[in-house]
Amino acid sequence: MTIVELAFDLLAKKLAARTGISSEEASDLVATMGADWSSLVRAARVMKNTPVLPDPLGLEGLPPRAEGTNDQLDGTIVRP
Repeated sequence: MTIVELAFDLLAKKLAARTGISSEEASDLVATMGADWSSLVRAARVMKNTPVLPDPLGLEGLPPRAEGTNDQLDGTIVRP
């Protein structure tokens, strides 16, 4: 593990402990945003306070669309 990887790992652990997000979420934020502490804390707070909403259309868990269904706006049929 390089010194940079170690620093990012420690930063992610500190972020998770301070904001209450998971370690995985914190690691993803650090990998995406870098080491700017104020930006990381702001993003973590938004993440923590944003509820995960259910699928409004109730499509979650439905089987994939059948082959040859009309997925195009112009009315053409898509075939794999």
